[in-house]
Amino acid sequence: MPVFSAGDCAVCLDTGAQLLLARTDGSVFLYCPMCGTAWGSREDAKRLTTIEKIKEVAPSGFHIATEAEIKAQGWWRSVVDEFEESVWGIP
Repeated sequence: MPVFSAGDCAVCLDTGAQLLLARTDGSVFLYCPMCGTAWGSREDAKRLTTIEKIKEVAPSGFHIATEAEIKAQGWWRSVVDEFEESVWGIP
């Protein structure tokens, strides 16, 4: 399954690891497996006003966001890269 990236993490920079995940309700959020930071929205990641852990952003659980979920919520323009799931240590 592909894992889609929205580019470099705003916290640890140059990792290319801002991954798109989805909550159990299907809403997409951003996560960096390098530093463990998660953002509930694109605006949060751009402003870097909120730094949260994945359990705070998705307390009921999450999965790797599918292309369909990403497109349905208007995030597709944010995707800059695609990786194989095995590359990342997604919890």
